[in-house]
Amino acid sequence: MPKFPKNRIEAKFFIILQRKTEINNNFLKLTARQDKIGEENKMKKLLLVVAALVFANITFAQKSFIELNGGMSMFTQKTDVKILGKTQTIEDDLTVLNFNIGYNYAIANNLYLGGMLGYTSISGDEDDNEVNLYTLTPKLTYVFNLSPVFAWTPNCYVTIGYGKTELGTVAGYDLGDINKLNFRIGVSPLSFDISLTNNFAINVTAMTPYYNIMRYSYSKDDDKNFTQKDFVYLGGQLGVKFYF
Repeated sequence: MPKFPKNRIEAKFFIILQRKTEINNNFLKLTARQDKIGEENKMKKLLLVVAALVFANITFAQKSFIELNGGMSMFTQKTDVKILGKTQTIEDDLTVLNFNIGYNYAIANNLYLGGMLGYTSISGDEDDNEVNLYTLTPKLTYVFNLSPVFAWTPNCYVTIGYGKTELGTVAGYDLGDINKLNFRIGVSPLSFDISLTNNFAINVTAMTPYYNIMRYSYSKDDDKNFTQKDFVYLGGQLGVKFYF
């Protein structure tokens, strides 16, 4: 049971203690409420920052873009040939130049599906290895903004190319031509965009490894038909992108 004061002095003292207790309790409640408001403000600020980053990536990803690029790669092609009944390996250093124009459409946040039309020229030490191809390249690209002006854009692709070389005539005999069918599958893990404006970016790509298959078909001599397979890993690419 509570102890009641016996006189006026004790009564005043009792009242002072009660008020002091109430003040302390109110102060503790106010402090707790301020702490809660502070935590809520911090959480709101964090959510706003995350939302801004997500919105920036979604907004960027919703833009389609047209790209123009050119690239170069080099590799050593090894071909086994029979000379006087013996198989020998002939090596030829080849240089591949390609030029492309394409359109890429945003199919999901930060993910683009595109297609490119291009021209590829392959040249080497031997004239027989010169190849000119017209190409079609389906492409899948992922875009992640590392900063407002810098983005990582890895991609994978498949290229199908076709070319034809006329062999001419010898002593009035038509040697026919060589049909060249090319198939490439590759990835570009080190691809980066540098944005100069909201709608224009420069793309720099290093190390574009791909597996290359070339089929040579002779129209006048099927016995000469052969398929060449090579893995190409040394190359790079430079291009521009127009977002809209």
